[in-house]
Amino acid sequence: MRKLNLLFIIILAGLFTACGYSDEFNEFNHENTFVISFPDYMEECDDFQADLELKNSYRNTYGFVKVYDKEGRTFEQFQQEVLGVLKGYELLNDVLVTDSFYRDTDGFQAIDIELYGVMQDENIYYWHSCFESAGKFFEVVCWTRSMDRKQRYGPDLEKVIGSFRPLV
Repeated sequence: MRKLNLLFIIILAGLFTACGYSDEFNEFNHENTFVISFPDYMEECDDFQADLELKNSYRNTYGFVKVYDKEGRTFEQFQQEVLGVLKGYELLNDVLVTDSFYRDTDGFQAIDIELYGVMQDENIYYWHSCFESAGKFFEVVCWTRSMDRKQRYGPDLEKVIGSFRPLV
């Protein structure tokens, strides 16, 4: 009986280890257009009509990157345009900007904004960033649901935003 219990514990431990994720971040070079790093627990998907899309449905963490031509717009116009799409999303209510930060670094400028909203009686937390390089605009969005997940996975999603670098 002891051998059976020991075997059960070993199998159970093996299953938990196999289902685990590392704390590693994987760097993606998307067609030499941009570089970004995502946590090992997120995988590519095709859910959001973007240039790069990643998610982990179990952890309710999502992210995407879209690349835009400038088409004569200023960076401020672009930022207001794409942010307006998110704020105007019909299923998202009570949208509130909770923080914003402007960055001007080597080769690009960025505006990082954190937003909160309610979707179908559930809190949604967004990290929304716009980038401008010499040739393109980029939109990088990450989100999760519930305060518990924001606290648990928010630092990872902030690292995703901070890792983004335009290459064109």
